[in-house]
Amino acid sequence: MDDSQIEKTEPLTKEDIMKEIGQKLAERRNMRRLSPDAVSRAIKIRITYLEAMEKGEWDRLPGEVYVRGFLVRYAQYLNLDGVHLMAPYFKILSEKKNKEITPDFKGDEPTRSVWIWVGAGILLLVGAMKLFWPQRPSTYPLFHPADVPAPPGDATDVKTGNPQSPLQEHQLEIYSPFPLWLRVKTDKKAFEGFITQNTTWAWKSDGLFEIKLGHTKQVALWFDKNSILLQENQKSLKLPHEN
Repeated sequence: MDDSQIEKTEPLTKEDIMKEIGQKLAERRNMRRLSPDAVSRAIKIRITYLEAMEKGEWDRLPGEVYVRGFLVRYAQYLNLDGVHLMAPYFKILSEKKNKEITPDFKGDEPTRSVWIWVGAGILLLVGAMKLFWPQRPSTYPLFHPADVPAPPGDATDVKTGNPQSPLQEHQLEIYSPFPLWLRVKTDKKAFEGFITQNTTWAWKSDGLFEIKLGHTKQVALWFDKNSILLQENQKSLKLPHEN
């Protein structure tokens, strides 16, 4: 076969990956017939930022930490696996950092300065993984929603305000791009502590949930997979809602 007949494919750039991820978000939102305004109110992210994410223009977001937090948060709201969706973006960032810190080896044996560079590269890679990879308390699993719409049924009771059976187990999920103190209490058990930034924390119990939050800045809350809209500076609430 002639060399001219061999098709050459260029690797995807960071900009290509950003646009591809943004297109998937826009397609899923349109498929679920959600308007940008409805999404903005549900997950508390400005419409201008939502539009920037869907167009792949992530340089319009406040910073790199917000890129990761906003994109994963948006994906989870659309019932997409945010970590899996963002994996190509995280990979290309790690490869770029590795290229920037890789030294030129001269001679048969690495010198002391080369080993110093290698050690610094490992430390930077570990730091990047901690920054971009979701952190979670060891006793609670990270929430990865299935790639399907939220199931109908009892969960809709949260929206209508009709209380469910006190014996039915409920699931609470809270996301915050900033460190968040919270306390959750039911008749059977309680939790008090901090959620690390960019973490979706999940907790299950039955009965009435009494919830207290340290702040509500860009906090997203789901109860039985239904998004709960928090009012500004709302520091406490009870779920399921009582009549």
